[in-house]
Amino acid sequence: MGTTSTSLLPLSEERLRTALDGLIEGVNIFDRDLRYVYVNAAAAAQGRRSIDSLVGQRMYDLYPGVEHSDFYKTLERIAAGAPACHIETPFEFPDGSVGYFKLSLEPMVGGGVFLLSMETTAQVQAEHALSVSESRHRALLSGLPDLIFLLEPNGVVLDLYAPPTVPLLRPREEILGQPLTDSLPPELGSATTDALARVIATRQPVTMPYELALPSGVRRFEATMVLRDDERLTVIIHDVTERVSLEEQLRQAQKMEAIGQLTGGIAHDFNNLLTVISSNAGLLAEYADEAGQPVALEVQEITRAARRGADMVSQLLQFSRRGVLRRQLVDPAVALLRSTTMLRRLLPETVQIRMGELPMGYILSLDTGALEQIMANLCTNARDAMPKGGTISITSDTETLDPHFREVHPWLDVGEYFRITVRDTGLGMNEESLRRIFEPFYTTKPLGTGTGLGMAMVYGLMKSHHGMVEVSSAPGAGTSVSLHFPIVAGAVATEVHDAISQPPVAPGGHEGILIVEDDAAIRNATRRALEAKGYRVWLAADGAEGMAMYGAHANEVALILSDLVMPHMTGREMAGALRASGASVPILFASGYSADWIYGDTDLPNDIHFLPKPWTLTTLFLRVREVIDSAGQLAH
Repeated sequence: MGTTSTSLLPLSEERLRTALDGLIEGVNIFDRDLRYVYVNAAAAAQGRRSIDSLVGQRMYDLYPGVEHSDFYKTLERIAAGAPACHIETPFEFPDGSVGYFKLSLEPMVGGGVFLLSMETTAQVQAEHALSVSESRHRALLSGLPDLIFLLEPNGVVLDLYAPPTVPLLRPREEILGQPLTDSLPPELGSATTDALARVIATRQPVTMPYELALPSGVRRFEATMVLRDDERLTVIIHDVTERVSLEEQLRQAQKMEAIGQLTGGIAHDFNNLLTVISSNAGLLAEYADEAGQPVALEVQEITRAARRGADMVSQLLQFSRRGVLRRQLVDPAVALLRSTTMLRRLLPETVQIRMGELPMGYILSLDTGALEQIMANLCTNARDAMPKGGTISITSDTETLDPHFREVHPWLDVGEYFRITVRDTGLGMNEESLRRIFEPFYTTKPLGTGTGLGMAMVYGLMKSHHGMVEVSSAPGAGTSVSLHFPIVAGAVATEVHDAISQPPVAPGGHEGILIVEDDAAIRNATRRALEAKGYRVWLAADGAEGMAMYGAHANEVALILSDLVMPHMTGREMAGALRASGASVPILFASGYSADWIYGDTDLPNDIHFLPKPWTLTTLFLRVREVIDSAGQLAH
């Protein structure tokens, strides 16, 4: 503790001195000139000095500059007889360090000051550190989109953080000090109480979903509840509305992809059956014509049914992105205007079409026939949704799609898209119909009035164009369908001509044709059809057999007519092997899949050709003749 000087303190105050020496507070006694008369050990420690170095010295001699401080001026006033006071003050020491003190100052009888001091430096520093920590904590929280609660174990809210973007159901002051469940709807409060009890009992985090109807609409949340080391609870509520929406869209897209693969496989097999039916019906008609007899009504019905089936298969293949597309570089505004006349023929007088202003100068890689199919499907759906009449509005603009869209539509490229929007004033759809709108064979129309393939075909065609389709609707609010086509930058439109319909001529020939087809019914029907036109025909059931057959008759075969998907060796593998061996015979692939799907974005080589299934005899004969003749011209 050290020994105090007694030369300036009367001996009659010895007991008082002993008591003061034992205090943990600092005791300083100054005379009227503000010299230290007495200091105890606590005061000397606070002053960063020894007792002997203080007693008898003026303060400003020991602490230069202190005379300019507010603290010293207060000392002077008290020494001059001012009333007692209490202050809190910082004090700068000669070494530059700063201490913080709580002081009680009282005037002494006869002049001088009695100063009782308590150092609060550690407390002030701790409070400052806490303040800095809280500031950093708040700064960290300010970047979070989550609503965060600190709860007592009984669920009472101690504190909360609410970002500006998250509206509270009650004012903050009404939430603090009250159970969290009081701020939730009753149906959520009970579940929250159970979840909090489970967290406390198991000491494991619990996450539970919330769904709240807010003025801005229904929002979905996830609340994660964690037990802290101090037995209090932290509840973090995160808005997952957008994430859940994306997940639902992704699940829908994955479901559509799976349905598309299944549909494409079924349609491919059905195409083969239709090819057999169409070929044999065509042969019967040819035989009847050669015999000078009228074609039987039954044959005509078979032919018509095969055509209807082919149309349906075409729609299924478009949905599965395996249909035939003939894309050109087109100005979409021109293509839309050309389709208007066709659209008006589909609609009754009670339904009006309003075409908005069309932005010009953009180029799309577009199958104009596909666009007409899409618009026809959308307008007929709109017509059926407006039995008493209404309006169809067609508008267009551009939109830049960012990477966000690829989360659900991975085939999309980031960039600028041409958007065509078709809106109607019809009955609208409920959530169930909206969720299933693109599924094949799903329809809201009465039995027998719709196939349920229209919107499935729209979905497939848009996907084949590397675009997307979005639908919004609500009961009584009509339906809006937006089509997004990627814009081709820096391209020039190809002039589109209307096809002139002429009666096709189905010529024959005498050349040799190798048919490579694993389906025996198609193989035999094609053989009979070509032989009836004068061609010599050899048959093979797969690519390997086709290679062997061609090797035996290479000098006689003018064309290979081949399926693509076959066991043992596919048509594509056979073609590659033939080209590797030096054979230049032209190859005509027949398939229900499109050339785009088979070869990707590459162009077909000049000696590889494509014939879509199901074909009619006229189409088969014309295509075979065209390929053989073009190969002959190239040879010369």
